[in-house]
Amino acid sequence: MKQRLFISLLLASTLLIYSFGYLPLQESGLAGMFAWSWLAFSFLVIGGNIYGLLSQMSKPVRMKKGRAVSNTDTTKVRG
Repeated sequence: MKQRLFISLLLASTLLIYSFGYLPLQESGLAGMFAWSWLAFSFLVIGGNIYGLLSQMSKPVRMKKGRAVSNTDTTKVRG
């Protein structure tokens, strides 16, 4: 899960950096509105991926019968 979030964050950041020079931010009308909405959407995507990474890192790992089990692990341990 962490790997997917990290790759998504890298891809979204790369797209934002690459497109920043091509977006018509100084234009008025539909072109400017598209550029600003595209930037807002890309910041939402990047923020969501950062939030996902931080929430994955903050979950504590607990030990159960000599085996590390995360809180998201849904398998049952018999014993």
